[in-house]
Amino acid sequence: MPEIILPSLDYIAGIIETSGSFYFSKNNNYTIPVFQVKLIGKQKALLEQIASKLGLNETVHEYLHSGRHYTVLTVRKRSTIERAIIPTFDNRLIGWKKTQFNTWRDQFYRQNLSKLVNVSRQTIAVSPLEIVPPQLDPARGEKN
Repeated sequence: MPEIILPSLDYIAGIIETSGSFYFSKNNNYTIPVFQVKLIGKQKALLEQIASKLGLNETVHEYLHSGRHYTVLTVRKRSTIERAIIPTFDNRLIGWKKTQFNTWRDQFYRQNLSKLVNVSRQTIAVSPLEIVPPQLDPARGEKN
């Protein structure tokens, strides 16, 4: 059996540039962060390799729609997004996808912070402009 070589993070970022999405879905009163990669064709093995490389436990799904075959990897679990998705794609994407990712990431952190701000049944209002995710300073040798 041939050895399976997992794709590099830069290769995965290239796929995300063209076929990935960062968005929020609504479920009742909850806003859920979603990372999704959808490929046309029978690409299950590739998406499974990507999931493996990123340390994801999510299942890759296949479906037919209007006669086209699609393969999809979807991540909705907040802890997985924080542990694997955000660190992988932070400062790795370019162009519009970078803008989409940064907006999504910042909203994700704002949601997490708003859950932590409730202290002793008192909700403290925090302006979204006051919330800034930590930034690394390459000049001081800080790397992600």
